[in-house]
Parts: sequence; structure tokens; C-alpha cells
Amino acid sequence: MFRGVKHITMDSKFRIAIPTRYRELLLAESAGRLVANIDLNQQKCLALYPATVWAEIEDSIQKQLRNAGTSARILRLILSHATDVEMDASGRLLLPAELRTHIKLEKKAVLLGLGKKLELWREDDWSVEQAASFEEIQDAALVEKVVGDIGYI
Repeated sequence: MFRGVKHITMDSKFRIAIPTRYRELLLAESAGRLVANIDLNQQKCLALYPATVWAEIEDSIQKQLRNAGTSARILRLILSHATDVEMDASGRLLLPAELRTHIKLEKKAVLLGLGKKLELWREDDWSVEQAASFEEIQDAALVEKVVGDIGYI
């Protein structure tokens, strides 16, 4: 399970270094192979899945596509942007230009551990998102509704 927030820097060759604890999990889970994709929920970030986790997601999408109707466009969008990436021997990922451009990724980035996936944000966009999230949790009733049943509070 991926957890935490890590500030990282993209190098001049458009690679990001995966932090050691995430790297170890990725090597154990999928031999360092990942799938990078746009994130339809948070359009300002990329989702990074271990290849084994993505295989399950892709299988579900393929089954839904058979009966998708109008939602087929969404499912095609997801599948068509999925890109295989692999950590090099130093634990770095080369990010595809199309995905970097999608989130306007510059040198400074933030990597979030979110259970079975990682999210990659441009540092400025993550700061805005985090501030908005902290503002939203000022509503105690909303917080209770969202996390009360899972024993978090």
C-alpha cells in the first residue's frame, strides 16, 4: 500500500526518481513496471499503477466496454491514455511527453501514495488542491459523513 506525500524533482531528461519506499513496493508488486495514465477524477494529476493492479482495472474496463453504450467514450479515453513505464536500475521513470503535457508538469512535482496507486501532481497544482481540501474539511458534518463510518475519526 502506498502512503504519504513526497516532493520530487524531474530531471532534464524528464525522469522522476521514485522514493525508496515506493520503489521497494513497486519492485515487489510488479518488478518495477507501472502504467501511467490521466486521472479523470483529478484532471491535474497523473495516476501511476503497478502493472499488476492496472491489469485488473483494464480487465474490468474491457468487460464494461462490451455493454458500455455512451460510456464507451470514457472507457476508450482511459484505455487509450494508459502507457507502460518501467523503472530503470536507479529507480527512475521516464514520463511520456503526452502525459507530462497533459498536467503541464515542470521540474517540481509531488508524488502521493494513495493505497493501490500513486498520483503525480505539478507542485503548484498540488498546493492549490491541498488548500482547497483543508478548506473543505472545515465542514465537520461533511467530514463525519465521509470518514465517520470507517473509524478514522
